[in-house]
Amino acid sequence: MNTPCLQIAKKVGSLFNCSEFKDFIQIATPFTYPDGDIIDIFYKSKDNEFILTDLGETMRWLESQSISGHKNDKQTELIKNICVGHNLILKRDMFISKYTSNEEIAEKIIDLAQAIIEISSLWSLQQKRKSKNIIDTVEDFIKEIKIPYEREQSYIGSSERKWKPHFYTTYRGNNILTHVLSTDNKSSTKPILCTVNTQWEDLEKFKTDSNYNFISLIIDTEENQEIWSAGDRKLLAKKSEVKRWSNKENFKRSLLKVS
Repeated sequence: MNTPCLQIAKKVGSLFNCSEFKDFIQIATPFTYPDGDIIDIFYKSKDNEFILTDLGETMRWLESQSISGHKNDKQTELIKNICVGHNLILKRDMFISKYTSNEEIAEKIIDLAQAIIEISSLWSLQQKRKSKNIIDTVEDFIKEIKIPYEREQSYIGSSERKWKPHFYTTYRGNNILTHVLSTDNKSSTKPILCTVNTQWEDLEKFKTDSNYNFISLIIDTEENQEIWSAGDRKLLAKKSEVKRWSNKENFKRSLLKVS
């Protein structure tokens, strides 16, 4: 029998795993939400039509990133655009893809997964305004030190990927890249850590070739002092110096390479 699971295996190999889930077939994809959770897609046939859906998990995940528990207007607008671009129906917070030929199943699964990745990435809009403000504040602090700096320059890593650490500073031949880590939500720390650590690893060649050092600057002001754990700092310390915004003098000494 040419079952959906057999079709998936035939089309895209063994990266997708199937199991029964109520009236659906649950398809575990190789794709993840920003926090590393696996993206599951659910399949069933009904009235000569085939349906793929996330059963509302994407919206639940996205809203969990907000302190208010709701999407903002910008996110809502972008979600509508993504639905149009991927030909999706949004019903009761579920993203639904309908099609009539089951030969398209692999293509449709990948398309829905791509849409889910785009939608879940909108979590960053929850943080954008505050992060922008604190980055401006860090820039003002660097200006006060009166050392040459650039903001958000592009650097090409070993993978050929382009990165933009928040600041480049130089003093007496010491080049330093600083990335500012700021969030109000503890559930957001994991994707931020993954991104920053991946960035530092990809830019490692700048350490060996051009006398660069990396600083991960954690914003640990009073309102979010419990956000970043010791484990988070330990992970960051593998690839960078970890500094706290609450200890600006220590951050300054690192920029000036003063022991």
